[in-house]
Amino acid sequence: MGNTVQFTEVYNTYFRPLCYFSQRYLGSRDQAEDAVAEVFTKLWRQRTHFHDIDHARSYLYRAAYNTCYTLRKAADGQSSRETHYIEQSPDADESYEHHIVRAELWAQIYRAIHALPTQCSKVMQLSYLEGLTNEEIAQELDLAVQTVKNHKQRGLAILRATLSRDAYLLLVLCVGLLR
Repeated sequence: MGNTVQFTEVYNTYFRPLCYFSQRYLGSRDQAEDAVAEVFTKLWRQRTHFHDIDHARSYLYRAAYNTCYTLRKAADGQSSRETHYIEQSPDADESYEHHIVRAELWAQIYRAIHALPTQCSKVMQLSYLEGLTNEEIAQELDLAVQTVKNHKQRGLAILRATLSRDAYLLLVLCVGLLR
């Protein structure tokens, strides 16, 4: 990770999925982003070397988990009941691996949306990742509402063809929950 180009590539690939993963444990988007930033800062300072991308991914998720655990432990104080927040959380029945799989599906969705044509990508991101309405998107991007609808329709068609079945279903289900 001493190489800036390699570090940037790993950062761009894993920052958002690790934030999603960490948010499941910390409950706050801001805290999750801070925790992941801490992981990447440590990674850069230590100039950690990995055998391959699977080794890097495994390291990053474990480091994010450990950072979240440490942050919760510090925030909750010394009580032994409170220091086991992660194990006692409402998501305790969902395994660590389950969170990783879900984070990886979201990473696939983010990459696919960012790979769309520029304007279509902006519309899809504002709609499906940020939850804005067609009217809000039209106003923000200075487009007609029908143009926004057309971009969304085109984007969904491309995503359906490029995403795995599970990632596409996750996107559609989560968007349905937002609306």
